[in-house]
Parts: sequence; C-alpha cells; structure tokens
Amino acid sequence: MRRLGYTLRWLHAYFRANLQAALEYRTSFASEVIAMIINDAMWASFWVVFYERYPAVNGWQRAQVVTLWAVNTTAFGLANAFCGNGLRLAGVIARAELDLYLALPRPVLVHTLIGRMSISALGDIAFGAGIFAWFAADGVVDVLLFAVLVVSAAAVWLGFAVLISSAGFWLNNAETLTQLGTTVLMSTSTFPMTIFHGGMKLVLYSLLPAAFMGFVPVEVLRRHELSWLLAQIGVAGAFLWLGSALFRRGLRRYESGNLLTVRL
Repeated sequence: MRRLGYTLRWLHAYFRANLQAALEYRTSFASEVIAMIINDAMWASFWVVFYERYPAVNGWQRAQVVTLWAVNTTAFGLANAFCGNGLRLAGVIARAELDLYLALPRPVLVHTLIGRMSISALGDIAFGAGIFAWFAADGVVDVLLFAVLVVSAAAVWLGFAVLISSAGFWLNNAETLTQLGTTVLMSTSTFPMTIFHGGMKLVLYSLLPAAFMGFVPVEVLRRHELSWLLAQIGVAGAFLWLGSALFRRGLRRYESGNLLTVRL
C-alpha cells in the first residue's frame, strides 16, 4: 500500500513538472488548448447538425452521439496529457532515445510514456468533460460511471498505441504504422458502431478496439448494464497487458544509440 502511494505521488509530481514546464510559455499553452477545443467542437457540431436533419440512425439519437464525443475526446486527452510520449513511442525506439529512460530507476515503459505532456490534450479533456456535464450528465451515478469509463477508454487507447509502437523493435521504423493505426482508431471510434456490419464490426471490437473508445462506454451510460462495464474494463486491462508485454519482449533486442544526454 505504501509503495502504491509512493508511485502515485511520483506520477503526480511528474505531471506537475510537465505542466509547469508547459506554462512557461503561457500564450502558446493557451492557444494550443483553445485551438483543440475549437477543433473538437467543429467535428462534434457536424454530428449535431446531422441529427437535426435525421433524428435517429439505427437507434442512435443526438444525445448518444454527444456522449460518444464526450467520452472519446476526454479519454484521448487524458491518455496524452499524462502519457504524452504515447504517440511518439515508435520514434523514441527508432532514434534509440530509450537510453535516457533505461538509466532511470523506474519501469522503462512507464517512465518513457510520462516523460512528455501533450498540451493540446488538455483541450480535449476540457471539451469532453464540459459537454458531458452540460448535455449528458444525469446524476451522480452517471458522473462516476463517466469517470471510470473515461479512464478505461484511455487505457484502451494507450495499450493499443504501445502495442503497435512496439513493432519498432522489429521494424526499422514503425512511426508511419503507429500514426496510421492510431489515426484510424480515433477516426472510427467517433462513429456509432450501429452503422458497421459483418467483418468490419468484428474488427472494431477486437484488433482495432474502436468500439471500446466510445460506443461501449455510451451503452454503459445508456443502459447501466454491469456486463458492458465489465467488458470495457476487461478489454482495457487486456490491451494494457498486451502492449506492455510486447514492449518488454522488444526491449530485449533493443540496441543502444549510446546517447549521452542527461536530463536534469
């Protein structure tokens, strides 16, 4: 228990240090956050206008789509605000920048992921949490469920990003693959799964876990079914485990770049 508390304090201190570093340039910080909020709002407004014209599509209405965007953007923002190197991991491996983290007395993967913060991700969190509180929250239970579901969806995204980035230990450079995979994941996760059928739907529930980035959390909030919630948490845990397992396996074949960089 003491070790867990120490680890949480360490993670908090790292996040605080990254945030303080970002706030050194307040104008740039504010512009990135505001730009991301505007970007999210523009994409979400498309669906709002769409459902004004077509009130229901395969059982989904505007309220469900707003909730989908709230969960999706908050989860993505949470993952990248705390683990800003998630999108950069393939590049870190390709450029032999893991040397820095190998020298530090912490789990290599965790330290690598939290070594950087994505400032724009804070805009995602503000937008997602804001529209959920304003349009979709219906009592304390929904708020608590939203918090659990957002954390689990963030874990799904992070596990998938680590999993695909770890291919860089076997390939010369997996940056393009990682960028493509995470972009497709984020794009498909903002669509209601009711519009997909057959093999594509199976893929979105398994190899490309887009359903667990938004659709399944929305169904949990909509129906309050324990089975959906357990499935969401189980998939999140599975992708985190798979990602970390492949990273550890790849780390055995990692070749140092002999970097002499010292981080103060």
